[in-house]
Amino acid sequence: VLSGLYPAWLLSRLNPVLALKNKIENKYGQGINLRKMLVILQFAITQFLIICTIMTFFQMRKLSKAELGFDQTTVVEIGIPDQDVTKVQRLNSLLSQHPNIKYATFSNSGAASNSTWGSNYAYSSSNDTTQIQEGDANVKCIDHQYLATYDIKLISGKNFLKGDTSNQYIVNETFVKKVGSDKESIIGKQVTLWGRKGPIIGVIKDFTPRSLRQEIPAMILLPDVGDAAYMGSIKLQGGEISRSIQHIEKSWLAVFPEKVFEYEFLDDVIKEYYEREVMIVKLFQIFAGVAIFIGCIGLFGFISFMAEQRTKEIGVRKVLGASINNILGIFTKEYTWLLLISAIPAIILAYIFMGFYLEQYAYRIGRNPGYFIIGLVATFIVAIATVGYRSFRAATINPVEALKDE
Repeated sequence: VLSGLYPAWLLSRLNPVLALKNKIENKYGQGINLRKMLVILQFAITQFLIICTIMTFFQMRKLSKAELGFDQTTVVEIGIPDQDVTKVQRLNSLLSQHPNIKYATFSNSGAASNSTWGSNYAYSSSNDTTQIQEGDANVKCIDHQYLATYDIKLISGKNFLKGDTSNQYIVNETFVKKVGSDKESIIGKQVTLWGRKGPIIGVIKDFTPRSLRQEIPAMILLPDVGDAAYMGSIKLQGGEISRSIQHIEKSWLAVFPEKVFEYEFLDDVIKEYYEREVMIVKLFQIFAGVAIFIGCIGLFGFISFMAEQRTKEIGVRKVLGASINNILGIFTKEYTWLLLISAIPAIILAYIFMGFYLEQYAYRIGRNPGYFIIGLVATFIVAIATVGYRSFRAATINPVEALKDE
């Protein structure tokens, strides 16, 4: 509507006498300032979206290539509807009878899960009560197969033994750093969790228990699944995955016949964490594409108008010896400075916006100048592709056609 109102308003103000005498060109040609402003606005939006698209793409690539600290391939996770220890042990026994099941473990939550337990703890590096440190930690109740199932690296100390229920703990690297110790000397130090005091027997490599938007927390693992067996995790081997799933379902229904069997692959669970990021990247791509298209139309219209206005000037220049490159330079100069001006607000807004966007990620890319330069270069390429043909056609015009008059 606004695009149509302006020319309608402009045309309604034309003086018929001046129009018939073809004397309105200079007076109304001043509208080129509005055209320049619109081109600047269009390409500022275009560059802003291109920069944001590039940065969100690289942020997603960083997340996809990030080291999670555990193996997510061919791990099937199932919910346990009844935490009865006898039933869990029976299910474990049935699962282990299939040759394609490498490991089976039971815990309160998997390696990557939105269902997390947290607790306060007290850490003592000596018998001196004044040396006790307190803090918060992510707590996982696990069995002796947990680390092997997820291929979590034990970098110091030892793993739990089968059937362990005594008060002893395994911690992660972040916990070690948080209490100011190292992976060797922390072994044997005391931790009090839920009123139960016990030694630290091992240190594991950090792994990401949730989305990479969050930093890896201090983590305490204890060998007391008991009535905390809310999840079963099965590591498959071999190529017959469908038959392995059938065996898991058969075993599960043998223990919980009145319940509905459901399962998920761990890599699918992890993908769900980043569905929003994938959607944002796609939206930026769509809006950037629309903005590029609109910007190209605006720039093409501007160059076409300029070519029409300067037809006689170009003809005179050619008669006086100007080359095609000289003429192309005139057009290039016209839109180059418009794009440079549009880059200023685009870069400032993209820098601020992406700063807020990236703050939600613990593992994020920096606002590297290279991303903004790529966005500017991409816009220039689009602009050249848009006006190249029109500029070349204007530059190769026959001076006779340009200078002849009725």
